[in-house]
Amino acid sequence: NYRNKTLSIIMGFIAGSLSIVWPWKNKIYKSNLNGEYIIDSFNNKQIIDYDHYLPNLSTETYLGIVYIFLGIIIVFILDNSEKTKNSSL
Repeated sequence: NYRNKTLSIIMGFIAGSLSIVWPWKNKIYKSNLNGEYIIDSFNNKQIIDYDHYLPNLSTETYLGIVYIFLGIIIVFILDNSEKTKNSSL
């Protein structure tokens, strides 16, 4: 009954989490005026942000892009087959 709303919410969650799961990023740590890193209660440096970057174009990057498009194509095929199956009922 609420297919479009559900898909919109799921796509929003995925789009919102892309920055977190982005594999090509450098951590930016919090430091004091002396340049020393601030340590949290677990003895880890406090992260304040990430510096996201695009990877160098290599075989691995191209392979990753191919897998992304392959996944998109599979989702469209599955969605199309579901629509065809439901319309024949």
